[in-house]
Amino acid sequence: MIKVIEVGISILLLMSGIKIGEFYGPSLLEIHLSNGNIFNIKTHRSNSYSCPTNCEAIHHHSTVVGENNNNKNYIINHL
Repeated sequence: MIKVIEVGISILLLMSGIKIGEFYGPSLLEIHLSNGNIFNIKTHRSNSYSCPTNCEAIHHHSTVVGENNNNKNYIINHL
């Protein structure tokens, strides 16, 4: 009986850790612009780095959320 309780608690802790990781982890977004372009970006709550807009790497570009108006980096402004 004790082994079943230990396994149950272990699974509960594992599932809780996964949910906490999803909450605090980065959000991967696909943005469709009106001109037909598609951008894949990654936002994070405490991100201080932003990819430059001329970044040609095939990945989710890191972005800063609404801090400044630097036209050379990815920035998302929201209401």
